[in-house]
Amino acid sequence: MIGHVRNKVRLLLYIIRSARRKNREKVEEEISTLDRETKDTKGKEEEMEEMEVKVNDANFKEEVLDSAIPTLVDFWAVWCAPCYMVAPAVEQIAQEYQGRLKVCKVNVDEAPRTASEYGIMSIPTLAIFKNGEVVDKIIGVVPKTELVSRIEPHI
Repeated sequence: MIGHVRNKVRLLLYIIRSARRKNREKVEEEISTLDRETKDTKGKEEEMEEMEVKVNDANFKEEVLDSAIPTLVDFWAVWCAPCYMVAPAVEQIAQEYQGRLKVCKVNVDEAPRTASEYGIMSIPTLAIFKNGEVVDKIIGVVPKTELVSRIEPHI
C-alpha cells in the first residue's frame, strides 16, 4: 500500500514539475513577445516625437509664431488626465497632416510665461496659430473629428 501511495506522489510531483516547465516556457514566450512589441512601440514613439515639437518659453516664438505653416499647439501637463485622453488624436493629426500642419506640445508647468501670455486657464487647450496669431482655441477633450473640422479651414 505504501508503495502505491509513493508512486502516486511521484506521479503528482512529475505532473507538477511538467506543468511548471510548460508554464515557464509559456511565460518566457510571452516575455519574448512583449520585448518585440516594446521595441516596435519605441520606434513608433520616436517617430511621433519627431512629428510633435516640444516647445517651451525659450523657443515658442521660433517654433510657433515664426512658423511658415499653421501650427496646432497642445497646452498640457503631466498631471492632467484629460490631456492624455486627447493626446492620441493629436498624435494622429500630427502624422496625417505632416508637412501641412506643425504640431507642438507645451507643458504648462515648464512654460508658465507662454501659458499665461495666451490666457491658458484650463487644460487641455489646443490653439491653432497662423501667421503668428491665434485663429482658434479648443478647450477640453473633444473627438478627433471635431479637431479636424476646426483645423481644416486654416490649412
